[in-house]
Amino acid sequence: LSGQSARVHPVRSPQQMAGKQQLRDELRKERSILCATLDRQRLARAALTHLQNDARFLSARCLALYLPTPAEFDPTPIGEAAKTRGAALAYPRVIGRHPPELGFHLLPADSAVQAGPLGIREPTPEAPPAPPIDLFLVPGLGFDCHGWRLGYGGGFYDAALRAHPAALRVAACYSFQVLPQIPHDERDEPIDLIVTPDGLFQTRARALFMVHPKEDPE
Repeated sequence: LSGQSARVHPVRSPQQMAGKQQLRDELRKERSILCATLDRQRLARAALTHLQNDARFLSARCLALYLPTPAEFDPTPIGEAAKTRGAALAYPRVIGRHPPELGFHLLPADSAVQAGPLGIREPTPEAPPAPPIDLFLVPGLGFDCHGWRLGYGGGFYDAALRAHPAALRVAACYSFQVLPQIPHDERDEPIDLIVTPDGLFQTRARALFMVHPKEDPE
């Protein structure tokens, strides 16, 4: 990601790191329990019904998705809907860990997927590079109404989002993953929209994607 910002971020205090890690552990445990009884495909299709009338989603020519783990929200129906109207779908691959860096690739076939260094499925190095990304579907353990996200602690998506500031950032997640407040600091990148099976919420975290109330999708 040649466009990644080179700004220097303050080091997190041990208290900040411990607080985030404790919340991650709690959310992982809750998610593993709840997801065992969920119809993932039905809930993903329900979330799509709220997103598919949004003009910003409909105008995106390239969407960055992710290949979900068994406990994660599955963005596949959202990607399939975008692909049907001609959008390209890109998926992340770990390029570097220190500093964290993701590359995004197209998947011409299922054979273009391999297990990455973090044990997560990702495109092979030979997969074609993605065109410019207009919209990110961002994974995470929790989100809040202010747009803050609790990821998995590697900093990969914070770096990727900083490298693509003009792209719309969407969290597609289960309703129980939306919390009143997520701890954050200057390293964290906010989310623009949160979509769940129950509805669509605009965080207004970034002025770039603030929409006048009269323009909000119904």
